[in-house]
Amino acid sequence: MKAAVILSLAALAFGSAIEKRECSGNNCNRQVTGTRDGLLPLTSRKADCSSFLQATVTPSPTTVTVTVTAPARLRRNGEIVNRQVTAYPTAIPAYASSCDDAAEYSSACSCWGITAVTSTAPRPTVTVTTTADYCEDIAVDHFRPALDAIFFGRHLPWSLRWRLLALQPIIFLTHSLALAPYLFRRPYKIRYIPITSDRSLRVLVFKEPGTGSGRNGLRPLHVDCHPGGFVGGIPEADAPFCSLVAKETGAVVVSLSYRLAPVHPFPAAIDDVDAALAWLREHAEEELGADPRLMTVSGASAGGNLVLAASQSILSEEFAIRAAVTFYAPIDLRPKPEEKPRPANFPSTDPLAFMLPLYDSYAAPAKAANWDNPRMSLYLASEETLPERMLLVVAAIDITVHEQLTFVERVRKEREDKGKDGQSTEAFYLDNAFHGCLEAPSIAFSVTKKMQLWERGIHLIQNTHTEYDWAWKGRSNHP
Repeated sequence: MKAAVILSLAALAFGSAIEKRECSGNNCNRQVTGTRDGLLPLTSRKADCSSFLQATVTPSPTTVTVTVTAPARLRRNGEIVNRQVTAYPTAIPAYASSCDDAAEYSSACSCWGITAVTSTAPRPTVTVTTTADYCEDIAVDHFRPALDAIFFGRHLPWSLRWRLLALQPIIFLTHSLALAPYLFRRPYKIRYIPITSDRSLRVLVFKEPGTGSGRNGLRPLHVDCHPGGFVGGIPEADAPFCSLVAKETGAVVVSLSYRLAPVHPFPAAIDDVDAALAWLREHAEEELGADPRLMTVSGASAGGNLVLAASQSILSEEFAIRAAVTFYAPIDLRPKPEEKPRPANFPSTDPLAFMLPLYDSYAAPAKAANWDNPRMSLYLASEETLPERMLLVVAAIDITVHEQLTFVERVRKEREDKGKDGQSTEAFYLDNAFHGCLEAPSIAFSVTKKMQLWERGIHLIQNTHTEYDWAWKGRSNHP
């Protein structure tokens, strides 16, 4: 077949050079055009000539899916070329044995007026699907602090680079603990959301089997951002809560990743979250079966800051965040961590206090230019720009206690002064909880205590869904 294709393509090259038709006295011509006995019917021989000289056909417009490996750059030029020929010419027929080469056979065919036909295939419609190597991403995430300190963060001051190296074993341990339950069975699917022409975000999508009733058969959309002090963390850290939200509410839950400091300071992380939400507003219905008009959010620690900050960029009431649940979220990033007031029960000595400059590395480079920017410090946000309902879960042993409680009190008062329901913003304060307790092993903070915090958040989400006419029936009616 390969030889036949090469031979036929050669015919196309030589065919254009034929200037004189040999239409008589030529054995090749007699075999092709029919002055010899025992030939195939005329129509069959003409069809052979047509097939041999046909270079391409024009196909119907089609969609071509191009798969690239994220986060590799998507080439905009030269990525898609016109399709190859869709009808390859055949070899010289056996009955034309007197035709010594493709050019001679082409010349004989041309005696019938059959010449080479070349038509251009249309440029196909391109649909880009991004994929990535999950194992490679996880490996990079496990060693992110060291990679940033040695390679990607060479522009950073040494005071941050050595702290990244000190953070490496902590990140490796916490990431391993977060992933361990899902080595063999995952309650989520891994997707990559393209947010720019050359970059995508790894996300986890949780969708519990079951039935519910809502707008146009769509499920609510819930978006979660993982913790990590803006310098670490992976979406899998919040998988227990996200899985619970999907199971108890029927929402499609999307847990986001985002760029990390100090290599990527403000506004990198919030820009990623904003871009992901923009993608979800456009594609959630078709690709996830979720309603971006009924969106709730959640996040712990840095993730809590980011999901609230995302509300500052949503200008349309149609796509406003309906409810937010945060766990020990830093609300005011203007003060340095060491400057924040310690509650009375805070330990007198903190073995990780030397890490505080690293946790400030997201906001520190941008503070001067963004001192009054609520995207960085939610403490400054006007109540109109915040989610309709908010629950701030406050861990008593945490340097963010004061700013969270003050924030809730201020927003409540603003809403009550405007005749709104001040109770739509609330704080749940837990005495024996500490910052990061939900990510801690059960031996340090029991599952019962974790459920106490998670259930408060789920209750708020369920009430929000009810108000917007979503009813989750769960698995009971699901085969």
